[in-house]
Amino acid sequence: MRRCKADVWATGGKRLPVEGLFHQFANQYEDCGDAGVANYTVALIELSDGRIVEAIPDTVQFLDRRPAEGP
Repeated sequence: MRRCKADVWATGGKRLPVEGLFHQFANQYEDCGDAGVANYTVALIELSDGRIVEAIPDTVQFLDRRPAEGP
């Protein structure tokens, strides 16, 4: 597992920053009624209190990377 930070969707459509341990990417879905089912990807992140949250994948930033060294 890797230490990371990301955003999750909070109540009211706001983004909430979180920091924790990245587990994996996963598939999620939402029932759109007559339009069918919408599939999308989430990042599973474990918070320091042990809870798992579904984060927005393109906001995940891994914190264990070293800066690039030269060209």
